[in-house]
Amino acid sequence: MIFTIKSNIMDTEKEKTNCEEANRKLMWKIKLRLRRLFYVEYSPRYIRFKGDLFTYKEYLQVMQMNMSDDEKEKNWTTQALILCEKAIDKLNEIKIDEGWKMLHTAKRMEVYNNSFSRKALVTELREEANKLSDNRKNSILKIIGVRNDNVDSDISPEELEIALKIRDEFYHTLYYTNRLTRGQFNWLFLILALIIILGLVFILINDFAKDDVMNVMNFRNMTGILLFGLLGSTTSSIFHFRNSHASSRIPEILSNTSITMSRIFVGAGFSVFIFVLLNSEITASINLFSFTLDSCYDFFTIAFVSGFSERLALSSIQKIIGKKE
Repeated sequence: MIFTIKSNIMDTEKEKTNCEEANRKLMWKIKLRLRRLFYVEYSPRYIRFKGDLFTYKEYLQVMQMNMSDDEKEKNWTTQALILCEKAIDKLNEIKIDEGWKMLHTAKRMEVYNNSFSRKALVTELREEANKLSDNRKNSILKIIGVRNDNVDSDISPEELEIALKIRDEFYHTLYYTNRLTRGQFNWLFLILALIIILGLVFILINDFAKDDVMNVMNFRNMTGILLFGLLGSTTSSIFHFRNSHASSRIPEILSNTSITMSRIFVGAGFSVFIFVLLNSEITASINLFSFTLDSCYDFFTIAFVSGFSERLALSSIQKIIGKKE
């Protein structure tokens, strides 16, 4: 009996200890996530850069262990270590992009190590060139050559350094473009969320039981048309931006806020134009649609479509003024 009681007490204490341990792990995960949100030192990008930087610095120091002072002074590892120290300064200043460039420059200096190391880098670079854009891939292959069964020419350190720099610049540009894209998407999704909320509030506070009121150009109708036109143009901008940013040669132009906002408001303007056109006498003569609009939701649907695609408004204008020969 006493043994059973002790056993139950021990099981209870063990369960309590496990529960406390689980709570501590949960709190640690929550704190870590909050720190990643508010402290750059805990962000994955910072941690990755710091790990790569100190690992490579340690690698250079190991290479210098058996060198004399004269050998160190003439060896490439000394210059690479100097660049690593400068990269650490950039890390402390939270200038991650500049620090990455210095680290990559230090790593490129390994081409001055020996011919065996250069051949290994050439082999790796030939394989990695397939991941790059066509122009950079062709530039690299012109420098280091294309591997075949008969010829594998020796590459000079200077040539290999240039080829590696082309590769590194591609990844720097790609990361820079991704940062611009992420910032632009944040704005677009914020605008989209705001328009959706306003659209829901607009529908809730208005009674659309009477269909004939959409033929009147008043504040309520124009507000609804603008909201759904903005909804269509913002959605279109998200799709357009997602499909076009990868092919843009100048990412700053595509991610320019003024250009993005102009596309949104032009789409909203087209929706207002279509609304005015549908309530004019011109509509019957140009035969704009093969169907009739019977309710307010039909008008809102057309407003969304005209904001989403400018082809509807352009087609309407061409029917009014005629196509230019």
